[in-house]
Amino acid sequence: MKKWTSKKTRWIVGLIMAFFFIVVLPFMSWLFLHQIGVSEQPDVTFFYPKEYLFDLASLYGSEGIKLYIILRYTFDLIWPVVYTVFLFVFITYYYKNSRFYSFAIASVVLSVFFDLCENIGATIVFAKFPSRLEGVALFTSVSSTLKWGFLIIAFTFLVAGIVAKLWKNHITRVKA
Repeated sequence: MKKWTSKKTRWIVGLIMAFFFIVVLPFMSWLFLHQIGVSEQPDVTFFYPKEYLFDLASLYGSEGIKLYIILRYTFDLIWPVVYTVFLFVFITYYYKNSRFYSFAIASVVLSVFFDLCENIGATIVFAKFPSRLEGVALFTSVSSTLKWGFLIIAFTFLVAGIVAKLWKNHITRVKA
């Protein structure tokens, strides 16, 4: 575990995550907007009714649907790996000796699982459009909400770990 949580590893993983937030994610949004003229994507929405997917498919048109599907099987396979490794490294660093470690890591695993479920479901709904796969659309909507819920839990663990570490360092300095 020490190799995964070394200072060098944390820096590298942190810089990769920052690069994605600063460069890659905005570029992907820009690409989507400029290629099909619509900025809305189900992946960034906490909760949406199943009808939202059908409305988006209609807005995207056949070319937009093709782009969406390509991005789900390229970018959206890389991005979950990036945020999962980021969360794994930092949660392991802050919680490796904590009774909360298993819960924190489980929230990361569940978030990426439901992210992939959402991507697969949305891809199926869009690929079969204009046919309306109501059950798949509902599954996709629920998966999105669960993904975001578990991501919020994982990032809450991360922030709590950072705050606890800062507090511990502060207390140690005050006592010294």
